[in-house]
Amino acid sequence: MATAAAIARRSSGEFGYSGLAKRNGFVSPVAMIQSLTGATRIDATKLVQLGTMVLETRRAEVEPRYQCTAPWQSPIAAAVAAGQISLDAADSIRKGLSGVDDVVATEDLQAAAAELVAEAAMVSADALYRRARELRDELDSAGVARREKERRELRYFTAKRRPDGLIAGSYLLSDEDGELMLSIHDRATSPRLGGPRFVDPVAATEGDALLADRRSNGQIVADTIIGLLRLGIDADDGAVFGTRRPTVRVLVTQKARTTRTGFGVLEGGAGAVSLDTIDRLECESGIVGVLFDGTRPLDVGRDQRTFTSRQRVALAARDGGCRFPNCERPVSWTEAHHINHWVRDHGESNVEDGILLCRTHHMLIHDNHWRILRRPDELGHDGYWLEPPRQLDTGQRLRPMPSRSRAPRELQRA
Repeated sequence: MATAAAIARRSSGEFGYSGLAKRNGFVSPVAMIQSLTGATRIDATKLVQLGTMVLETRRAEVEPRYQCTAPWQSPIAAAVAAGQISLDAADSIRKGLSGVDDVVATEDLQAAAAELVAEAAMVSADALYRRARELRDELDSAGVARREKERRELRYFTAKRRPDGLIAGSYLLSDEDGELMLSIHDRATSPRLGGPRFVDPVAATEGDALLADRRSNGQIVADTIIGLLRLGIDADDGAVFGTRRPTVRVLVTQKARTTRTGFGVLEGGAGAVSLDTIDRLECESGIVGVLFDGTRPLDVGRDQRTFTSRQRVALAARDGGCRFPNCERPVSWTEAHHINHWVRDHGESNVEDGILLCRTHHMLIHDNHWRILRRPDELGHDGYWLEPPRQLDTGQRLRPMPSRSRAPRELQRA
């Protein structure tokens, strides 16, 4: 890593064609490092960036007048130099916290970086990146609208005709549009990809038909998208489609709505969205309100065995996906589980005693006799804990089941 940084420094633009890389016939220091190490372009770029960060930090320590490009990265550089975190983890923290406005104090960014360094050993690099993005949005909520606009400006859709007559293309979508696309994709393929089992007879019949369909998953999605495009082209201007259309829900705390400060998040998405975007979505399609202040959004007691659609909305907003530890499956792949057994424990179909689990972990809970307990945390909010069976863990130590949704965490901080 230090070598990569040295090559980059000695190949900077100020040296022109006498720089190390160009003098040896390479178009860039990254290309030279690729040739020397056999690394991919992405890994070579990462080596240069992280190596430069470490060297700058060390230089600032011995030369008080030297100014680092990003002094807040010092906790990351120190952890990399000491071998405490991997290069992937360091890159996730550095990228995740970048892009903030100048109003954010260096000390606050350093504290966030140090917090993420401490968490690096417990989570994957991808999860660490998402956590860094969350901290960045908390520190710089005023910059959410700017970053949202920047991401939207990157969108594109291309299509071209191949020599054989088929049409090929690619696309990059904004957070909002991308979540809509993923919703369509999941609705079209969920039964094939381990999605929830169907209780409703009509839905069960549709699911069985999809499982027996001879088309590939990619073909099913392609046909679904084209079908939706044809419906849009053929529809009257005043046509209103049914309630089963794919939708995107926005989660926002009551404080943010009333004070007009802060931001919201797209259900299932990693990107924060501005309050202006929330207002626009509310005007276009309406937003289902879900409170996160400890009240029960909907409680139908024992009159209903299964969770209703509105309860599912509340569970989705609260849980954000499967809450089994380290599971990344989204809301669309989950089923509502009664933490108190319907018959044995006289359980009720209310939101407090429900939790979202993907089919795999739902079956694991039932078949292997795991238990989920609901206990209040130090702030009085409902917390959910996983108790393994005694044959797996004699001490039956409880494992936390944190929500994957950002909204409850934002409310607790508020």
